[in-house]
Amino acid sequence: AFADYYWLGGGPETKSDPANVICEPPLLTVTKEGELEAKVGDIITYDVTATNDSASVALTNCVATDTLPGVTLPAPFDLAPLATYPFSYDYTVPAGPPVVPGDPDTLPNTARVDCDVVGTADGEVWDDADWSVNLFEIDGNMTKICRPETVNVDEEICWDITVNNTGDKDFTCLIDDPKAGINESKLVTAGG
Repeated sequence: AFADYYWLGGGPETKSDPANVICEPPLLTVTKEGELEAKVGDIITYDVTATNDSASVALTNCVATDTLPGVTLPAPFDLAPLATYPFSYDYTVPAGPPVVPGDPDTLPNTARVDCDVVGTADGEVWDDADWSVNLFEIDGNMTKICRPETVNVDEEICWDITVNNTGDKDFTCLIDDPKAGINESKLVTAGG
């Protein structure tokens, strides 16, 4: 019997030994998803799925890697034909170079799965999936100025309170000052 078979690094070849014939190429698909936005200190959970898209070829010794340092990945696993293997892992966004408000700061990363093809001596297949997280910064400051600067006992005073958002995201600021008689929540827009 003659049949075409495939493996990574080679195209179709004709083989006459029916014990080693693979009639379908190995097909592996990897997907990766996670948060779309995060800031320093946030924990991002990534969900990765490895899928054996072949109806007749089994995969073994599947090893997951990621370009993110220090993530805990699963032990090697096997994928029967048409099987999926979902796994998740967490990554804490580290402090590093400062995130510059308004600049496109991203955390790109790639998950990869490499598998051996069952029934071949040196056949292997791999796939990878990219995911990018937009990094943002929440930052701001507040000033409180008394008018007039000097007052006498029982004299009326006014407070000027200014909240500036110097970060990338809008935030709600709670201003609670019992002496000034203020207890308000205000939305402060980015850049405002």
